[in-house]
Amino acid sequence: MSIKLKKISKKFNSRSFFKSSPLLVLDSIDLNLSKGDILGISGPNGAGKTTLFKIISGLIEPSSGEVAIDNRFNKYFAYINTNSRSFYWRLSARDNFIFHGKLLNLSNNEIEKSIVELSNKFEVEDILDIPFMKLSSGQMQTMSIIRGLLKKPDYLILDEATTSLDIQKSNRILIEIKKFIIKNNIPTIWCSHDIEEVEFMCNRFSILNKGELQILSKNDFKNYKKKLSHYCFEIKKQDLRKLASIKKVKILSEFKNSSIVKFEESIDLKDNLKLFVNNDIDVIEIFNKKNIDY
Repeated sequence: MSIKLKKISKKFNSRSFFKSSPLLVLDSIDLNLSKGDILGISGPNGAGKTTLFKIISGLIEPSSGEVAIDNRFNKYFAYINTNSRSFYWRLSARDNFIFHGKLLNLSNNEIEKSIVELSNKFEVEDILDIPFMKLSSGQMQTMSIIRGLLKKPDYLILDEATTSLDIQKSNRILIEIKKFIIKNNIPTIWCSHDIEEVEFMCNRFSILNKGELQILSKNDFKNYKKKLSHYCFEIKKQDLRKLASIKKVKILSEFKNSSIVKFEESIDLKDNLKLFVNNDIDVIEIFNKKNIDY
C-alpha cells in the first residue's frame, strides 16, 4: 500500500467586497508514503495541513497534480481530528460507535469486539454509556480516536489527535496508538504542534510552511527541534488575557497572582521573548518544559 502525491497544488478564491483573487494554499507538493511509514508533519497554523489531508483522503480535489493511491476506492481512510461535533451528542459513545461501525459495514460481532478491545486499551470502559454531551473535552477526544480505529484503517491521518488530553492520558494514548500502527503496519501521517510528540511517534519527518512541504532527515529534524521553544512561562495574571489575545496559550498552573503557560504552537524561543517584550508582558520565571511535570 502506498500514497504518492505528484506536484499537488491547491488554490482557493479569496473574496473581498470588490473583487476575488486566487489564494495559493498548497504549492507543488511531492510525497511518497509506504507501509511502515509514520510521517510527522509540523508547521504553523494556516500552512495548509488540513487542506492537504482532505486532498489525500478524497474530501476535496487538488487544483493540479496527481494523487496516486493503491486501490483507492477499496481502502479505508481514517481521519482523526478534533471535531467532536461529528458525534451525536445525545447518544452514548457506545451508540455512536455502533452507528459508525454500521456505516463501515462491520458486523455486530466485529463492532462489539472493537469496542471492547479499544475501550480497554484507552481505559474508557466506565464511560461508554454516558451521553456524549456529558463527557469532558479530553474524553470526547479519546472517543474520536477510538472511532477512527474501530475498523482497522488502510491509511491513517491524525490531525492534532491529542488536543484536550492531559499529559498522563496523552502519553498513554500515544503509546497505544503507536503500538496499533506498528502492529498493523499502517501508513500514517501524524500532524502536531507538539514537536516532542512528533519525534516520539514518527520515523519520517517534514515541515509544511506557506504551502510548501519540506522532507527532513532525522538529523535535520533534531536541529529543527533544537530551535523551537520547549519552555513554559510564569506571567502575572493581569497579563494573561493580553497574551491570550495575541497567541493561543495553554494554562498549565494557576497561583494567586500568576499563571504558568505555554504556547500551543511551538515557536522559536527568541520569538517567544520578543513577543513578551513587544507587548510589555513581564515574565516572572522561565521553565524548561522537559524538566517539569505538566
